[in-house]
Amino acid sequence: MFNESSLSTLVSGAERASTEWIVERPDICIGPVCTLTNLANFGNASFGSNFTNINSDYVTLSNGTSLPFGSLSKYIYNITMVNNNGSPLAYVSWFNKISSFNVTYVTTSSIQVTNGHK
Repeated sequence: MFNESSLSTLVSGAERASTEWIVERPDICIGPVCTLTNLANFGNASFGSNFTNINSDYVTLSNGTSLPFGSLSKYIYNITMVNNNGSPLAYVSWFNKISSFNVTYVTTSSIQVTNGHK
């Protein structure tokens, strides 16, 4: 069981200014009590033009402007999913030059330790 909490900041003009590609660990809620499920071993989830066979993936902004997905890379943040102990459950790769990335399931045996860090 866990208690959900969040931190938010009000940002002027941020409405419709973001997009998300999500691979997530769902929870099961019975009334107000929620429990995280085990993350399914999904292997790799691949996003972007390397995998869609579309020459260039575009993002359309709320003002109607379309921009190549890769042109937004300086604004992209990867979030590593971790368990209650802080160990990674899935890793997100950085974008490659063709605007594609992967999310990879982490098994206990696939965690590499370098200089004492996972």
